[in-house]
Amino acid sequence: MLPRCDTFKEIIFTPRLIAFNESFVPVGTSKTSTVAVLWHEAISGRKKADIVSTFYAFLNKIRDSEEVVIWLDNCSGQNKNWCLYTFFVYAVSSLELNIRKITLRYFESGHTFMAADSFHHRVEQSLNRKGKVYDFVDFVDAVKTSTRNVEVIDMAFNDFYNWKDESSQYKITRLVPRPYLQQMVEVQFIRGFHTFGYKTSFEGEIISANFLKANIQKNGIAKPLSISQPRGITMERKQNIITKIGQIMPPNRIAFWKNIFVSENVDTIDD
Repeated sequence: MLPRCDTFKEIIFTPRLIAFNESFVPVGTSKTSTVAVLWHEAISGRKKADIVSTFYAFLNKIRDSEEVVIWLDNCSGQNKNWCLYTFFVYAVSSLELNIRKITLRYFESGHTFMAADSFHHRVEQSLNRKGKVYDFVDFVDAVKTSTRNVEVIDMAFNDFYNWKDESSQYKITRLVPRPYLQQMVEVQFIRGFHTFGYKTSFEGEIISANFLKANIQKNGIAKPLSISQPRGITMERKQNIITKIGQIMPPNRIAFWKNIFVSENVDTIDD
């Protein structure tokens, strides 16, 4: 939540700005950089299409890679959904990327400690060292300086796209065996195929799933349009932050808050 200056009573009792991150952290002895994708709620929310857009930003960062393996928390809403799987079919088919194969592997329930947890702990330590985090620029700086070898993608509103779920539930319910998201422990996407392969155990065989709508299966997945404007916050909320917190904030931090996009038709953060 921004600003982060909890020693001030005015801040504690003022509705603040939610900052988001999607972290891609190398595992094991890999020397590759951690990539932190950052944005806040006045830019966009955290719906499926927003999360997919962060994966797209990350894959563009490593666009010359031929094979990508991503370990994910076993979260059906965020990391296991047909919108995300539709996107990965697009990614391995796209001429924007050199990627030939993407493998998703899911941690078993109860074993979800990830390298990302360690990175997030370092970010929390960096925020604590900083003490007062007045705006989003301060937050980005805290993430950048949290550890060595970290790259930040600071998302603008037009970095978010209207990615869609192009799956056919008619086809999915008739597949034998029927694929259930909650049972999948590994999912593979390979260039040249508009299907995916999955395992229900790491030792098991790959099962192929033809899940896309017939017209998408035939014609491929088009890159969607980016969103046309930031999500914004209400004028009342913006003015409340500036009025109550502006008096305790350095003058050079006020500009961020004055420039935040305003909308009176703000949707909810969650799906």
